[in-house]
Amino acid sequence: MKSATESEILTRFKERRVQVSKESQFDPAKTNGARLVLRELLAEKGHPDAKGEVEVEDISATTVALIFGVTEGPRVRVKEIEFTGDKDGFSQRRLRGAMKLVKEAGLISTFTSKDIYFKEKLQDDLERVRFFLGTKGYLQAKIGQPEIAKAGNVSGGIPFPGLRKSGPGLKVSIPIEVGRRYRILKVEEKGVTIFQPGIVKAVSGLREGEWVDAKKIQENVFKGIKDIYGTQGYIQADVNFIPEFKDRTDTEGDVTITLEVEEGRQFTMRRLEFIGNSNTRDVVLRREVLLNEGDPYNKRYWDLSILRLNQLGLFDEVKDKDAITRTNDRDQTVDIDLQVKEKGRQQIQLNGGVSGFAGSFFGLEYSTNNLLGYGESLSFALSGGNRQLFASVGFTEPYLFGKPISLGVQLFVQKAQFVGQGFNFSNASQILQASFFGLSSINADTLFSQKTIGGTVSLSGPLQLFTKRFRKFSQFARLGLSYSLTANSIEDPKVSRDADPKRHSGDLHTTADHHQPSRSVAFFTIP
Repeated sequence: MKSATESEILTRFKERRVQVSKESQFDPAKTNGARLVLRELLAEKGHPDAKGEVEVEDISATTVALIFGVTEGPRVRVKEIEFTGDKDGFSQRRLRGAMKLVKEAGLISTFTSKDIYFKEKLQDDLERVRFFLGTKGYLQAKIGQPEIAKAGNVSGGIPFPGLRKSGPGLKVSIPIEVGRRYRILKVEEKGVTIFQPGIVKAVSGLREGEWVDAKKIQENVFKGIKDIYGTQGYIQADVNFIPEFKDRTDTEGDVTITLEVEEGRQFTMRRLEFIGNSNTRDVVLRREVLLNEGDPYNKRYWDLSILRLNQLGLFDEVKDKDAITRTNDRDQTVDIDLQVKEKGRQQIQLNGGVSGFAGSFFGLEYSTNNLLGYGESLSFALSGGNRQLFASVGFTEPYLFGKPISLGVQLFVQKAQFVGQGFNFSNASQILQASFFGLSSINADTLFSQKTIGGTVSLSGPLQLFTKRFRKFSQFARLGLSYSLTANSIEDPKVSRDADPKRHSGDLHTTADHHQPSRSVAFFTIP
């Protein structure tokens, strides 16, 4: 085996429910099924002519070993894809562009293994071609059975000597008949009782006089109309798309569309349960859900609730499939169990190093985004070295007094020593570079000291708490206010505060000699 690993094969056995594994009961029929699945896997890898034989070796009176002898054969690539028949002006390139899983052999398709012919993948791509034609108005396009033929050798891989591989190629011929292009003559509603006439038609996006579009049918009719019924609690509503074609010429025609809706009944949400939130409190999740137990079920509110839960950042992505929905037709109620998977709540980071500005330093940072399971954030950071100290602490309460008002507080304190003229590297480049590489040392008595202490307080809340206007916009916007206060103080070097003129000048002289003269004196002069 070269094209697939043993773990891939065993995984495929499980997917196909091939009951051949260690310690299982030997069954020749199941063994033959495993051989067929193995050949199928090799065909997906580009070896349609692969052969596999099973050898049964007796180990003891009650135990056997299965040995799969595999001959993969050459890797076969798709050399050419050709559409034949009535294409009505569609170029080969546009039709091939609608295919996503099977491509002609080339540099990119070789590395992505899309130049491999596999029947199931090709059938999926032909449905994509049919859908593409449907988006252009050709709802009755027909695609025949593909014909597979050998097409000599084909090269693939990187186009350099020794890296380019050659092997047998295939030609895939696909018969196609696009048929007539249809324009919408009329759109009718049927079975609609809870909406005003024309609402369902508007949601469908189908308009008289336009070419029919399969994309609108898929997204607006089968999904959009069901969603609008879902906002009213009719979660079992179904839509039937009934077209009536009328040919006008050999190339064009008209279609009358009937949207037949089976509305069903309105459902109320009876119970909502969360599964998997072992650390997070139930209230943290419930306050993000826009539906209350006892309210009519609303599909739009439920989708927004899923979005809000994902924005918390406390769980792996929550998807629609994670919601287990149970309906009770007798009571017209629905129960939902939402499965969530919590992420790690805490983060610890260590940092350190050597800097020309800060000297050697070491730091520790800690943060949690779900303090005690209430969704609160707490963080603190502490770092220090021979020239710099820094400490900060922050806390955020996302729901203040039970309302969606976020309160954040952050406090910090910092002390740093630096060469004159602040942290301007260009002015002190020679001294700092020499210090960094160990060619000189900076006397701590010649450094300025800066102390900074401050904090920030911030408040924010949904805009809809302050205004009832623009409701569609205000429920997604937030209004925030923050206030910051910082106090700074700078202390002169000891050599600049010394009252002894002789000692003062001596220190300056020593410093000047150590750091090469005249420029060093300028560093310690405050304008």
